[in-house]
Amino acid sequence: MRRKRTRAKSPVVPVPDRIDALTQAIGGELGRLRGEIRGRDAELVDALLRVGASYDRMADQLDRDRRVKALLAEALVRIDRRLAAIEGRRIGRDDPARAQRVIGGSIAPRQDIPRIER
Repeated sequence: MRRKRTRAKSPVVPVPDRIDALTQAIGGELGRLRGEIRGRDAELVDALLRVGASYDRMADQLDRDRRVKALLAEALVRIDRRLAAIEGRRIGRDDPARAQRVIGGSIAPRQDIPRIER
């Protein structure tokens, strides 16, 4: 003969007590999740503030670099003009080879300067 399996019966807990226990468990878990989310939100806000501060520093540095670049370009123009004026006085018209000197470029040779063939 086969024996019937019998299950051990769990103690009967009244339904309102179960609901209260579930409510408390769910409430506790939700509270823990809210705290975790608040912590992550704070980390995210902190990270975004740091990114914003870095962006502001980079924008300021770019602005300073642009101003310095403009000042350097202006200074180079003034130096070039001054050197041209000094060379113009020092180099006379009697030395056309030196008068035709160009730094960083090229010019068409004058016809009266003899060419040296290589």
